[in-house]
Amino acid sequence: MQNLTSLSQSSSGIITAKKAFKTLDGVGAKTGTTVGVVEYGVGPVHQSVFTFTATPISLRDTEQGGGVKFYDFPEGRILFLGATGSIALTTTSVLANTLNAGVTYNWGIGSTTQANGTLATTEQNILQTTNGTASATINVAGAASKGVGVLTPLDGTTTAIDAYLNVGIATNTDIDGDATVTITGTATITWMNLGDY
Repeated sequence: MQNLTSLSQSSSGIITAKKAFKTLDGVGAKTGTTVGVVEYGVGPVHQSVFTFTATPISLRDTEQGGGVKFYDFPEGRILFLGATGSIALTTTSVLANTLNAGVTYNWGIGSTTQANGTLATTEQNILQTTNGTASATINVAGAASKGVGVLTPLDGTTTAIDAYLNVGIATNTDIDGDATVTITGTATITWMNLGDY
C-alpha cells in the first residue's frame, strides 16, 4: 500500500493521522474518461471518492431513464459500510421533445443498471434512491441533489460487483423521447472486502 500520511502524537499519547491513507492496494477499476477516483484505505477497509465531470447518460423513453457503469470492485464479498453523493443533472437534448423542463428525477448507485422509472433493489443498493430536479433550461444544470447509502453486503466472489450511476423518470409523461443528460458531482463509497473463496 502506498502510504501518503503523517502521524502525530498528542500530549495524552493518542496517535492520530493528519491526512488520509491513499492506496492502490486491493482497489477496483474506474470506467469512463469523465469519472475520476481517489482511493483511500488500510487493509481490507477502503473509501473510494468519485468525481463525475459531465458524465453522459442516455435516458431512454421506453425504460424511462438510464444508467452508466463507472466502477468495477475487486472480486470478493464486499460489505458496503455507507455512501454519500451529490450530483446535478444537465439536460443537453431539446427539453420539449425529450426530458421536460424542471421535472423530478430519481437517482441512485446500484450493482445493476437502470431498467425502469422507479429505481429499486439492485439499481440503488449502494447509494439509495433520492430525488433531484432536472434542467429548467437546456444545457444548464438543475440544483444539486444529495443522497446517502447504508450498510449492505453483496457477494462478488463469483462475479465482481459493478457500480452504476442510475437515473429514472418515475412519471412517464415527463419524458417524451430519448434524452441526453450529463451528471456532474461526487460520490464517496466506503467499503470492505471480506475476501474471496
